[in-house]
Amino acid sequence: MRSRLAISLCLAACCAAAGAPLELPGAPDEPRIVVCTFFSEMLSGLRAVAGDFEAETGIALEVQAVPYLGYQMWLHARFLAKNAPEVLVLENPGLAWRYGQAGLMTCFDDLVEAPNPFAPQDGPWREAFRKPHLLQSLDTNGRLYLIP
Repeated sequence: MRSRLAISLCLAACCAAAGAPLELPGAPDEPRIVVCTFFSEMLSGLRAVAGDFEAETGIALEVQAVPYLGYQMWLHARFLAKNAPEVLVLENPGLAWRYGQAGLMTCFDDLVEAPNPFAPQDGPWREAFRKPHLLQSLDTNGRLYLIP
């Protein structure tokens, strides 16, 4: 579990370093990634790695919890306010497809093929994920917007 979380956060850092999909006026000068989940069992692990993640990358990691029954409303409100989280842990890949098609999320097509510096043989990031999870994360055009 912790290794998958670390891989997801590292991939998110690569995306953040590559540039955000939206240039927002008033964005903070300090690099920061907001990680949001409604999975309460993930909160302690996410919060435990936040300090190490910032120390290694220079990017602050803000962990937010949202009640399960309210996460879709919270997410819609954040997107409408142009203050969306950079990392989403979602139950429904349909939401990622919708936001990806709208250009509000980073497409992982190229990033998932990039070399994974944490892999023993420097293979692509794709090899760190289970194939069924990658397939369920594809949108109707075959583009990858979310990796569970």
